[in-house]
Amino acid sequence: MFHIVYTSGTTGNPKGVRISRRSVRGRLEWMWQDHPFPDDAVLAVQKSLALVASPWELLGGLLKGIPSVVLGTDELLDPVLFAAAVEQERITHLFLTPQLIAGLLEESANTLAGTGPCWSPVAPTPCRWTRSCASVRSGPTPRC
Repeated sequence: MFHIVYTSGTTGNPKGVRISRRSVRGRLEWMWQDHPFPDDAVLAVQKSLALVASPWELLGGLLKGIPSVVLGTDELLDPVLFAAAVEQERITHLFLTPQLIAGLLEESANTLAGTGPCWSPVAPTPCRWTRSCASVRSGPTPRC
């Protein structure tokens, strides 16, 4: 067993779900094969350890020698701080919730004042985050 994720599911009763080492390794190998990191990648770590996706964020980059930046709660709750951290740390890979995507889009639009959002749900556009522009895809990870 790798870890336990606690969930209430649809019943409302808390229960632990075992996540096996085999499933974590399978996810890592699949992501590395289907979504390889470029040489200049920097991964953001911002998921709760209680989430199923956390092993990928924690280990996916580190086991491949990719720098990983742990973002703090203050940066995750404030779109301005979050956007600044992405730019300052030159983060290229993020796993985002719809709320975080919306915050980045809003902050980008505010910052660029009329030039459009940096983060586009369709395609990358020129922006101040030269290495961090990405298209948001419906798959498991937005990639630059």
